[in-house]
Amino acid sequence: METYGATTMNAKTNILVVDDEEIVRRAHTRTLASPRCQVREALNGSEALQAMEEQPADVVLLDLRMPGMDGMTVLKALKARWPQAEVIIITGYPSVDTAKEAIPARRLRLPGQAGAARRGDSRGQRRDATETLDGAPR
Repeated sequence: METYGATTMNAKTNILVVDDEEIVRRAHTRTLASPRCQVREALNGSEALQAMEEQPADVVLLDLRMPGMDGMTVLKALKARWPQAEVIIITGYPSVDTAKEAIPARRLRLPGQAGAARRGDSRGQRRDATETLDGAPR
């Protein structure tokens, strides 16, 4: 049985950011890094799978369009090996066909649903996903 990083109240949430664009990886890393979140980066799908083998992440931010192994292939491999890992798909090229392909592999969370990039709280206000990861608003 796999043990994931945030199994207790004091444990850090382990986040893996997978994107071939350095500026995007660094931006997500800076946004998500906190005393309660450990953020690692992977340049491509192969690095992402290797990083997961070394230390499974609780949350994976995954780009769909990358050279070599594309994000959809990585998504399927992640969910087959680490089904408890939450995967957030990030892309600059959204399409309905891609979303349809991702849903069976991932059970994709759409905007407004728990785990989406932004969501409403019980008062109908908007808050960042980072607030749900480390418990503190940014």
